[in-house]
Amino acid sequence: MPAIGTLTELLHHYLTAHQKDQAVGWGEGDGRTRWLSTAELADRIRALSLALHNHGVKPGDRVVLFAENRWEWMVADFAILTAGAANVPIHPGLSASQVAYILKDSGACLALVSSNELLATFMEARRQGGDVEQVISFDDPPAADPDVMPLRHALEIGRAWGDSNPGLYRNTRDNVSPGDLASLIYTSGTTGDPKGVMLTHHNLASNVSACSSVFDFRADDQALSFLPLCHVFERTVDYCYYFSGAAVIHVSDLAGLDTAFTRFRPTVFAAVPRVYEKLYARILESVPPNRQGLFRWASELALRLAARKAASRGLGPWLALQRALADRLVYSRIRARMGGRLRFCNSGGAPLSADLAGFLLGAEIHVLEGYGLTETSPVIATNRYADPRPGTVGRALPGVEISIAADGEILTRGPHVMSGYWNAPDKTHDIIDSDGWLHTGDIGSLDSDGYLSVTDRKKEILVTAQGKNVAPQPLENALKRMPLISQAAIIGDRRPYLVALVAPDFDMLRRIAGKLGLEEMPLRRQLDHEAVQAAVAEEIATATESFAHHEQVRRFHLLEREFDPDQDELTPTLKLKRRVILQHFADIIEDLYSGHEAPHVLGS
Repeated sequence: MPAIGTLTELLHHYLTAHQKDQAVGWGEGDGRTRWLSTAELADRIRALSLALHNHGVKPGDRVVLFAENRWEWMVADFAILTAGAANVPIHPGLSASQVAYILKDSGACLALVSSNELLATFMEARRQGGDVEQVISFDDPPAADPDVMPLRHALEIGRAWGDSNPGLYRNTRDNVSPGDLASLIYTSGTTGDPKGVMLTHHNLASNVSACSSVFDFRADDQALSFLPLCHVFERTVDYCYYFSGAAVIHVSDLAGLDTAFTRFRPTVFAAVPRVYEKLYARILESVPPNRQGLFRWASELALRLAARKAASRGLGPWLALQRALADRLVYSRIRARMGGRLRFCNSGGAPLSADLAGFLLGAEIHVLEGYGLTETSPVIATNRYADPRPGTVGRALPGVEISIAADGEILTRGPHVMSGYWNAPDKTHDIIDSDGWLHTGDIGSLDSDGYLSVTDRKKEILVTAQGKNVAPQPLENALKRMPLISQAAIIGDRRPYLVALVAPDFDMLRRIAGKLGLEEMPLRRQLDHEAVQAAVAEEIATATESFAHHEQVRRFHLLEREFDPDQDELTPTLKLKRRVILQHFADIIEDLYSGHEAPHVLGS
C-alpha cells in the first residue's frame, strides 16, 4: 500500500489504481443491484466538489452532511474533502434542535441532505439558527425552494463550472495538507451540549494506513456497509475498503440486513455487537426442538475450539473430527445465513461478549473486535485474524501507544489522537495531557502479550448495544423538571435501549391518588395503577421529545422510595452513584429488559 498523508491522496489512489466497473453499489426495490464504476464516481465527486466551490465553499469551511448510509454519502464526503473543506456529519436520528446546535456551533456554510424527511428536519433546524444559505438535496425536494437544490442540478452546475475553470478541481484537491481539518464530528457530552471532535486528514489517514496494515482487505472483496457513516467507525472502515480497491455495497435500512447478507454475499463488513447478538438470537429461534441438543453440543464445542485457537494449540484427531461434524451440521448453515463467502468482519462501538465472540470464532466466523473513540479516529487496538483473543479488544495498532494509568484508566498517544475539541480548549486540556496522552475515560488492563481488556467505564457516557453514545445527565435533568418526577436514573450501557428508574414526587403522587380515590391502596398498587403509569409516561415523552431516537426512554419503573445517600446511592452533593444503583436495583432492571415491567412502552 502507498503511504498517504491525506484522504484526498487516498481517493486519488483508489480511483487510479483500482479502476473497475462495479465499485460502489446498492440494492434497488425491484431486487436488482445498481453499480457505479470508478469512472462514474470520479465524475460525480469532481462535479459536486466544483459545485461546492461555485456556491462559495472555501478551504477551511465546514459543510454539513445529514444523511443515512447510501452511496451519495461517500460522493458528498470526498467532494467536501477535495474542496478543501471539513465534513460535519450529523446523525439522521437527531432532532431539529440538536441539528440547530451543531449548525450554530460549527458555523457551517452549506449542507447536503439526503431524504425529504431529513430535509424537513433540517429546514426546521435552520429556522432555529445557523448561517447555512444553500442546501443540496440527494432526493428531489417536494416543492420548489430557491435555497434547496437537487443533487442532479448541482452536478450539472459543477461540470459546467469545471469547463470554465480547468485545473481548479485538481489544484484545490492537491493543496489539501495533512494538518488540515477533515471532519468535525459531534459527540454527546456529560453536561448537555455535544463537543465537536476535530479530526485532521493526518488523523484519519494514519488510522486508515494502520488498519489496512493489519486487516487483509483486498481488491476482490465485496464489502457491505450498513452502519451510519456519520459515525467514524464505519467511515474509517469504508476508507480502508476504498484504499484496498474493494467493491462497497451500501445498505441504508438495517431492518433488511438478513436479506442483504444472502443477497449481496459480502466477504467483509463491520458491525456493532447488537448485530451479532441479533444474528445469534435468530439462529436460536430457528433451531427446531429435535435439534436443540445438537446445537448445544456444537455451541460448547465452538467455545473449546476458540480457546484452542486463542492459545495457538492444535486440535488433535478427535477434536478435528468433532469440528468437521459440527461444521457440516451446524456451523456451515450459520455461515450460509451470512452469505456463505465471509472472510472476516469487524466489531466495535461497544463491548462484544466473550462467549458470543468465542462461539462465532469456533464456528469459523472471524469477528475481529477492536476498541477506540471518536477522538482517536477511531481505532486504538484490535484483534488480528491470525491470533485473536475473545474477551479482549486485541493489540495496539502500529504507531499507536497504549498505557494504563495508576487508577486503571486507558491512555493512548499517537497520530490518531484528535487535534482537539472545536471552540473548547479547556475541554481539550481535560482529555489530552501535556505529554500528549489522551485519557479515554475507560478502565482496562494490558496482558504480557499486549492484549487490551476494557473492564469498566470511568466516564458516565453510556454506550448502547448498537454503539450509540448517550449522555445520561441531560436526559435525567429533563425528566426531573417534570412535576411528577423527583429523581431519575437512565440505564442503557451495553443494552439494546434505554430504561429509567424513576422516583416520583410523592407529594404530587398523593394528590393524584386522592383525586383517583386510590389513597387507601398500598403504595406499590398506586404506582402500578394505569392512570399513574400513563401520567408518568406522558411526562417522560414530553421531557424527551427533543432528544434523538436512540436517546428515547423505552420503559420505566416507578420506585417506592427516592435514591438515598445513606444507602450510598448518592454522593454528598446528591449526584447519582451509578454502580451502586445498578447493584441495588439489579432485579428491577433485568425485569425491565425482559418485559416483565412497565406496561407503558414509550417508543419503538
